[in-house]
Amino acid sequence: MKNLIDCGAFDMAKIANLSILDDQNKRVSLVNFPRGHGLKPHSAPVDVLVVGISGEAEVKINDHTMHMKPNDYIIFPANEKHSVEALTAFKMLIIK
Repeated sequence: MKNLIDCGAFDMAKIANLSILDDQNKRVSLVNFPRGHGLKPHSAPVDVLVVGISGEAEVKINDHTMHMKPNDYIIFPANEKHSVEALTAFKMLIIK
């Protein structure tokens, strides 16, 4: 068993990605963004679950903006434009 906070001991000043599971059917990644960095607007062919682990971020789906904090989660619907911008050093779990 592993703890998400402990296994993601990233340098919070750098962008980092830790693959936890990657097979033909699913992908789970722990991602770290320094303040001001994130994911530019894009879409994915499948629904994507994102869980805030630490820090805060601005999350957008199309033109709808939300504030994400630790333990918040959101589902980015398939084929919908979405983006993430770290307001502080931000760590998230991505499941798709």
